[in-house]
Amino acid sequence: MIKNRVFVWGGLIILATVLYTIMVLPSLPSQIPTHWGIDGKPDRFNDRSTGAWFLPGIMAALWLFLMAVPAMSTKTKSIANFREVWDLTVIYILAFMALIHPITLSGPINGLDVVRFIMAAVCLLFTLIGNMLGKTTPNYFMGIRTPWTLESPVVWERTHRLAARLMVGGGAIGFVLSLFGFYWLGLPLVIVATLWPVVYSYILYKKLNIGDVSQS
Repeated sequence: MIKNRVFVWGGLIILATVLYTIMVLPSLPSQIPTHWGIDGKPDRFNDRSTGAWFLPGIMAALWLFLMAVPAMSTKTKSIANFREVWDLTVIYILAFMALIHPITLSGPINGLDVVRFIMAAVCLLFTLIGNMLGKTTPNYFMGIRTPWTLESPVVWERTHRLAARLMVGGGAIGFVLSLFGFYWLGLPLVIVATLWPVVYSYILYKKLNIGDVSQS
């Protein structure tokens, strides 16, 4: 069952998204927004069929690819070492896409502030993924994969502990800010939580090499 978790849950999420799309397709306008500017206003449109089926198609392709990733990982840096974490991450990503799909489709109909709810969903996803980063081991597909984290297990561990705290904290604060309409404040938190661990991994690697930081 563990090996089939992504296949089963991912398939169910995509099936639910497809059924929802079929259900709402007749009521959608002829032109559907597919991109929004920083001001929250749509600035790109597609025809109804293309716009409605674009995200489910991306989800299906991503689902198939991510199911194949564990088989592509190397023996020395294998995803098998944290397979449950990987599976949950894939399911979270698909669930996130399934969540924003009705938001983007119902926005033109119900007048929703689409950017606000998409940013809230992004921050929630970051919180969930950040909560699991500390359980990963060096690999080429998930985490803060810099030359310095991949070179040193100590740098990997400490960088991901920091990244987990930043992503959970920044994501949670960004989620609340976005729900209240301050998504322009939530976005910088997510960016910093993602980029600072990259810088930190380099600094830590250099310090470890000159013996300034204990490896205990």
